[in-house]
Amino acid sequence: METRPFTNEARKIRSEGYSYKDMADGCRGARSTAWWHALINEKACQPPPPQAVPQIAALFGLPHEEVAAMIALEWYGVRPHSGHSTRADALAGLYDQMPAKAQEAVRLTVGALFGLAVQANEVAFMTDSTPDTPPGTSAHD
Repeated sequence: METRPFTNEARKIRSEGYSYKDMADGCRGARSTAWWHALINEKACQPPPPQAVPQIAALFGLPHEEVAAMIALEWYGVRPHSGHSTRADALAGLYDQMPAKAQEAVRLTVGALFGLAVQANEVAFMTDSTPDTPPGTSAHD
């Protein structure tokens, strides 16, 4: 997965003919020509502050939220919440590299395992036992 999305977006507009001055002007001075030069040339530079995001978003032609997410990933290693656990997100890259038939096998396997887990929970619920209940008794004794 891409870890320098902000820099890559800046490189993209630079390759379209923008000078460092154009970039500074395009974000209404939120970042200087020297900052853009350092970023593109992989020199250490501070992340843009939150108040600069709208101006940079205008320069990039992207929504504010997307630019903020790029900054969070590139400088802080933080991804927006995907709705999945970090364990699932870690597997996503591997899954995406699999051939379609292998992906289908994974979907079927996970579906079957999930079905077994649901059945096991239903059985445990129907027996009305809890881990704190001694064997041979019920929670209502």
